[in-house]
Amino acid sequence: SGLTWRRQGTLATSCGTFNAAYTASAGGDQVLAKAGTYAELNAAGTKTSRVTITAATGDTVNLAGISWASGNKNATLDGFTLTGDIEFGNKDIANGNVQNVTVRNSAMTTHRLQVITRDANNSNVLIDHNTFGAWEATGFGGEGRLSISYPGGPGTTVSGVVAQYNEFGPGGCSDGYQDGSYGTVFQYKTLHVLTQGACAPHVDSVQMYGSQNAVIRGNLIYDSDVGIASYDGDDGQLVEDNAVRDVDRTDEFIALGGSVSPTV
Repeated sequence: SGLTWRRQGTLATSCGTFNAAYTASAGGDQVLAKAGTYAELNAAGTKTSRVTITAATGDTVNLAGISWASGNKNATLDGFTLTGDIEFGNKDIANGNVQNVTVRNSAMTTHRLQVITRDANNSNVLIDHNTFGAWEATGFGGEGRLSISYPGGPGTTVSGVVAQYNEFGPGGCSDGYQDGSYGTVFQYKTLHVLTQGACAPHVDSVQMYGSQNAVIRGNLIYDSDVGIASYDGDDGQLVEDNAVRDVDRTDEFIALGGSVSPTV
């Protein structure tokens, strides 16, 4: 195990933790993680250009979560298995910008990814080609395996968050995707076997929860209880080119009763 990083293609040095590697890296560096189990990445830092942190080809790299509350900019995280949650932003930190960050090709297994967009609009956060497994939402504030929210919002500026080409399910006791932000794009996903069972949280494949101007586009949803739902004062949603089939609640393939002026 261990991490190395390269500066302009040249091997620079190595270390044992993600925090040490991220702190030492500069814009343009690539941090390469070998197989192993690593502690949570929570080091703060704004890079002048993008730092790429990636798992070595063919290696399984277990990372015990990512917690970036404020000031992290210009990073790509690629190819990890998460054994803890990912949290970007903090509802209690003003101007807690997390910007120009990509999470791709990673497995959330039984954990979630949460982006809080307060004071971080136009954030350029990309969630791309990840898998979200059987996360249990009981006891958490939000119910989405992927949750984008603006506490007290949703604000009036586009969040800048795009989530695409991810897969959700099967199993778990939580929504696939829950959106309470402004202008977030959720597209080209597969969500399957997301069912209520005996659990307490209400399980929807896609739930808009106080969101505005969301874009829900090109998703495939099947073998689940609820397709795309809006129950809670949403406004201005664009819902287009989605395929929803074999949903148990036949009146909730696409249920937008809580949306003020959706476009379908």
